[in-house]
Amino acid sequence: MKSIFLFLILTLTLSQLNTSVESKGCQPNENKLVLSVRCEYFQLPLKVAYKYTKRVSSSKSYRKELNQLKISASASGRYGAFSASVSAAYESLKDSITSSETYGETINETKTEYNPLYLQIKRQVVTTLTINGRVASMKEERIVNSVPEKDRMDANKLRKEAADYMKWEFGEDKVKRNRLTETICTK
Repeated sequence: MKSIFLFLILTLTLSQLNTSVESKGCQPNENKLVLSVRCEYFQLPLKVAYKYTKRVSSSKSYRKELNQLKISASASGRYGAFSASVSAAYESLKDSITSSETYGETINETKTEYNPLYLQIKRQVVTTLTINGRVASMKEERIVNSVPEKDRMDANKLRKEAADYMKWEFGEDKVKRNRLTETICTK
């Protein structure tokens, strides 16, 4: 059941990505890579939770595409052209996929008990890389703060936190609200 849910999420994400990047077409002999990063903040009344969780998912066909890119890059002596600010997100996702022996992996770190009078602020960052229509993703969730129940943040404040994080991480000129999408064509 979990894999069906994950498949539906990836399919929806892919369909959204494809409609937003159609303007960047690649030549028939090029590979199209689309990197998308989305950030959201949540506040939750958690009693016990992991401070950090990372979920990585890919497929056999995705890994085949990734390996073909590596072979092509080593033969040509060049690889991709993601901007400097986006390259770190690309490398992190790529490394997480290649280091995993399975097509899905979850890592949990530091289980913590929280004060029930406080809300935990969770940052969720979803990084998706599409290579020639094949998708892999990494979802990282981190407890970044706590606030007293009486100081609950409204939805606008949570959205602003997400947008500020993305601007800090990737630069103001690349981010649109809480999202970033960059497309490259490479041989």
